[in-house]
Amino acid sequence: MLNIIHSDIFRLRKNKTILYAAIGAMAVVLLAGLLQFLVANNIWDMGNEAVYLGIMPIAQNDQLPDNAAEFALYFLGIGVLPFFVLIFIVAIIGADYSHGTLQNTLAFETNRRVVYIAKFVSGVLCSMFLTIACIIFSWIAGLALFGFGGFNWEYFERLVYSILLLLPVYMGLVGFGNCIVAVTRKTSATIAVYLLSIVLLATVIQSITTVFPASGWLAFLDPVTACKTISAYWLQSAGYTVLMIFIWLAFAAITTIIGLLRYMKEDITKTN
Repeated sequence: MLNIIHSDIFRLRKNKTILYAAIGAMAVVLLAGLLQFLVANNIWDMGNEAVYLGIMPIAQNDQLPDNAAEFALYFLGIGVLPFFVLIFIVAIIGADYSHGTLQNTLAFETNRRVVYIAKFVSGVLCSMFLTIACIIFSWIAGLALFGFGGFNWEYFERLVYSILLLLPVYMGLVGFGNCIVAVTRKTSATIAVYLLSIVLLATVIQSITTVFPASGWLAFLDPVTACKTISAYWLQSAGYTVLMIFIWLAFAAITTIIGLLRYMKEDITKTN
């Protein structure tokens, strides 16, 4: 399994997938920082447009980032990282279908269960690496835009916990994406279903909770909402945080099992 993980990560490094993903994510960091800077300094009064552009209060209050430390947490909360997870899903397991590279792996009678789980782990590890890289770049951008400040032991403790709390979310997203690939065997279908699910999920959940108020816990299945909650987890009750972790771990387990069963039974040596 370790050899497969190492091979996947090496392949991503060689074709610069990780580099391109990091550049894209950091461009979003910079754009978010510039917009925040314009709003915070009253250079651009965006009004309600701020909601649609992701200019939302950090930690779900009325305060914009005051320093580089707060901006890093703010970036985690705007919920763009789940979209970049798709890059690794398509590049790791999706490429095997589109390029036919899985034939070489299965030719050596490698256990398909091991291959699938290894690719799941590779996707999660790459997502965590991208998150850390974005946080570091957020500090750099935040220093330039908002100035130094906010760095203390409590801040780093909250930041580490926030990163760890993102792990179940990434597990669920990678499990979901890999499941789509295994079922459809097409990267184009995977991209469409994954993006539409994230974009439309919040609206669907809101409609359900309006009709059935007791189903409010479904909001945690929205990765954007989950990111916002995680970026300010200390403002939530421990019960909400535990519930969110449980929901995403359960989602990861269900989607991974479905994808794995499909992956093992189909003749995946054939490519479309």
